[in-house]
Amino acid sequence: MNQLFTYSKTYYFTLFIYLFFSPVVAAESLLVSWVDNSNEDVFFVEKRQPGDASFQRVAILSENTNSYTDIDVIIDKTYCYRIIAFNQAGQSISDEVCQEVQGVVSSPIPPTSPTSPTLPIHPDLVDPSGNMVVSHQFIPRPINIEIAEKKLYSFKSDELYNDRYSEDDIFNVDFYVNEGNLYRIDREDFSFQQDGVELDNGYASMVFDTSNSLSFVLQASGDLQVATLYMRAGVWSHEESSILVTVGDTIEKITLPSGYGWHYIMVDIEFDGTAPVTITTDSDRAVYSSVMFAGLVINNKPSAPQYAAMVDIDTNVDYKIDVSNVKFMVSNGEIGNEGASDVSITSLGYYGKTMVYDSPYEFVSANGGDYSGYRYMGWKESNGVDIKLQSAESQVNTTSLYFKVGVWSHEATFIELTINGVNELIEVPSGYRWYYMKIEVEFEGELELDLHPYGERGGYSALGFVGLTFE
Repeated sequence: MNQLFTYSKTYYFTLFIYLFFSPVVAAESLLVSWVDNSNEDVFFVEKRQPGDASFQRVAILSENTNSYTDIDVIIDKTYCYRIIAFNQAGQSISDEVCQEVQGVVSSPIPPTSPTSPTLPIHPDLVDPSGNMVVSHQFIPRPINIEIAEKKLYSFKSDELYNDRYSEDDIFNVDFYVNEGNLYRIDREDFSFQQDGVELDNGYASMVFDTSNSLSFVLQASGDLQVATLYMRAGVWSHEESSILVTVGDTIEKITLPSGYGWHYIMVDIEFDGTAPVTITTDSDRAVYSSVMFAGLVINNKPSAPQYAAMVDIDTNVDYKIDVSNVKFMVSNGEIGNEGASDVSITSLGYYGKTMVYDSPYEFVSANGGDYSGYRYMGWKESNGVDIKLQSAESQVNTTSLYFKVGVWSHEATFIELTINGVNELIEVPSGYRWYYMKIEVEFEGELELDLHPYGERGGYSALGFVGLTFE
C-alpha cells in the first residue's frame, strides 16, 4: 500500500504478513513485516480478530524496525494487524492485513488463576518437611537423555513414566500463566529414552514473566532422594535476568549468562521428606523470552561421596607381610579374612604382557596359610594392573598396594599410579636390584586404581604386583 501524508514531508510504507514457524520461538507464530521510505520511525503494532470492534496494541517498536513476530496465536484462528508509524512528518496508519494460523502444534492452554477454587492445593499451602538442598548447572543442548530404570514426569505431556521404579512421587503439578499462553511442544530436544527407546520429548513453554510460574510437590519415601529437572530458558534483553527456584524455604537463583539466546539447565533437588517447589522469574522480558520445562527424573539417588588420596609410600618393606588381622587379596584374585573389612572388591585385572611368578614375597596369615608369588610385567607403559574397589558405606577406608620393582639403570625411574583418573608419578629406587614397596591410598566411595611402569627400561627391569590389604 502507498499513503501520502498531508505534511510537508512525503512518506509511505507497505505492510506484509506471513505465517512463520520459527524454531527460535518454539511455537506457531505470525511474522508481520513492512517496508518504508523513512529511517526516523517509531512503530505501534496493533492486532484484532475478525469480529472485534477495536484493535489491541501489542508492541511498540523502535526506529528502523521492519518486523514483528507474534507468538501469542492459536491454531485455526485468524488475526488482523495494522501498523501505526510516527516520524517528524507525523503519523500514518497502514491498511489492515489478516492471516489464518495453520499448522500442527498443541493448542495453548488458557491462563489459570492461583485463586481458582477448582485447582489442587498450591505448594505454598503444603508444609515442607525433612532436608532440602537445591543446586543447578548449565549443560550442553541435550538431545537424548537416557533415564534407564528411573521414574520420569513429562511437563509437556503431563504423563508419568516408569512409576514402578520409585516410591518417591511428584504431585500437584500446576502452571500459573497470567501473561501469554502455555504451549506444550514436541521437539527433538529433551528426548527422554529408556534403553534407546523414546518415552517422551519436548517441553511446556511459558513467557518469561513474574506473573507466570510452575509449581509442584515432591514426596520422598523416607530415604534421601534427588530429583533432576531439565529446563531451557532465554531472554531477549541485555539486562540481567534470573529464574527463581524455591524449594521449601530455600531459593536458588539461576542467572542466565547472556541474552538473545537459549540456555539449557539441569536443577538437582535433594529431599528426604515433603518438598514444595515453585519456579518463576525475577523480571518481565518481551519478544521471544521464555522458560521451558521438559521433564523431572526421580529415583536418581545422590552419588556417594568420592574421595581418594595417596597417604604413604614405603620403599623398604619386608618381603613377608602379616595379614592376620586384615582383609587381603593376592595377585591371583584370592581373598582372605573377608570379615575383617567391608570394602568391596569390584574387579582386579591385568593388561599387556604379564606372567605369574612364585617367589618368597608372601602374605602370611594367622591360620598358618601363606600366599606367595606375584604377577610379573616388563618395564613398559603398556603393561599394568587395574583395580576397582568400593568403600564401606559412609566410611573412609585404606588400601595398601604391595609390589616389587627392579630397575637395571642408574637413571631416575618412576612408576605411575592413577587414582580415580588423577595420575601420580612415584620415583622408585634404582641400581640393579629388587626393592619391596607399599603404597597406601585412603578413599571413600568408588576407587579406581591403575598401576604401571612409567617409560621403558631394559635389562631385567620389571614390576611385580603382589596384592592388596584393606582396613
